[in-house]
Amino acid sequence: MWEATGAIYHISLHLADSVPQDQLLAWKEERSRIDARLKDSVNPPLATEREILVDEMRAVYNERVEKFLNAGCGSCLLADARVAEAVRETLVHANGKRFALHAYAIMPNHLHVIASGFGAAGSVRKQIEDWKSISAHRINKLLNREGAVWRRDEYTHIIRTREEYADQLSYVWHNPESAG
Repeated sequence: MWEATGAIYHISLHLADSVPQDQLLAWKEERSRIDARLKDSVNPPLATEREILVDEMRAVYNERVEKFLNAGCGSCLLADARVAEAVRETLVHANGKRFALHAYAIMPNHLHVIASGFGAAGSVRKQIEDWKSISAHRINKLLNREGAVWRRDEYTHIIRTREEYADQLSYVWHNPESAG
């Protein structure tokens, strides 16, 4: 994960069962094929083909994954108001101390967070691990269950411009409405 001191991040966390394993595997295979083509030193892609391949790679992990998540697959634990509140409490607990929370949206099977002020390198990763660990413990206790709550990987994106910040903020605020 790329980290930059003082950066603003859009972070998405997904429940462990939010995307079926066979779909994840298909996306990973597609990404591997695209990545191999991009790294082909014997027959390197032309500049225009490179742009198309990069756009395809973005589509695999951005648009397709998000559309799949918004379809409401999996157990949708976060649709339970008690679970959503436990996650909200976990997010806001260290707000203003370890990071600055700009916005968040708790969806039925995933979570979006825009935050900044994480400090030193590695602290974004640490904060994400803390959110996952604390909320998973609370969710499992609340629902009297065991096992993984969150997927191991997450989506992180450094927001680089004011325009992008406005777009990302709008996306997070409107995600519940656009997902239905």
